Amino acid sequence: MNLRQIYFLIIVIVTTFSPFNVSAAAQANASNSHQTSPSALDRQIENIKDLYSLYDGWSLSLRVSGSLSSQNAYHLAQVNKRLDDYLTGTSNGLKSVKNGINLTTGVLDEVFQQYGSAASTRINAWQRLGYFTQGLSQRAKLEKVNRFFNRLAFKSDQENWGKSDYWTSPVELLISNAGDCEDFAIAKYLTLKAMGVEIDRLRITYVKAVERGKAHMVLAYYEDGSEDPLILDNLNSKILPATKRPGLTPVFSFNG
Repeated sequence: MNLRQIYFLIIVIVTTFSPFNVSAAAQANASNSHQTSPSALDRQIENIKDLYSLYDGWSLSLRVSGSLSSQNAYHLAQVNKRLDDYLTGTSNGLKSVKNGINLTTGVLDEVFQQYGSAASTRINAWQRLGYFTQGLSQRAKLEKVNRFFNRLAFKSDQENWGKSDYWTSPVELLISNAGDCEDFAIAKYLTLKAMGVEIDRLRITYVKAVERGKAHMVLAYYEDGSEDPLILDNLNSKILPATKRPGLTPVFSFNG
């Protein structure tokens, strides 16, 4: 996620919840990290926290209630709806499993015809990932899913889809073979959900990547009773507790 997208977030909060881009002046201010005054990004984050009574830390309470959480959950539901077009109760070429990724019959052929063999192969590998993680521990599932998606390239929504902001489903991400930070976080979230990981343990989380001075999105996994989640991140493939990721400042989180 870049500065254009964090500015979109502020407008989402203050006005109509629709995406837009940050001004060139705000980008310039945020890029001047040597200055002692707060950057434009920091001010925007503080506005979010003040408006929704958020505070620093990775506590589950960062999953705010009200319009901020609801609107992001709505956008996530739209991604899920598009994903449902590819999924069914029976799988293509594999025995159907209760907690797995079961593709609609013929979907791999359709993807092959429209997007080529490489895209079809990636989606087939995604389906098999869900099949062959049956019986694994939660941590093992996190490792496999994180590693699987982090092989893909980073590409902005503007480059990928010609839009300032577009949340993809895992299928769309695999077809394009690239995505931005929210695409990685959403794909990991929906894949782990399909594998039977309880969604109450998962939070898609907006953060500030301190060293880059940019807005970013990661997936947080909360083990039993833990307020120090494990972080799945496309910038760092190691799954570490949030306390071991001091370069990430949480803003808020949601699921759906």
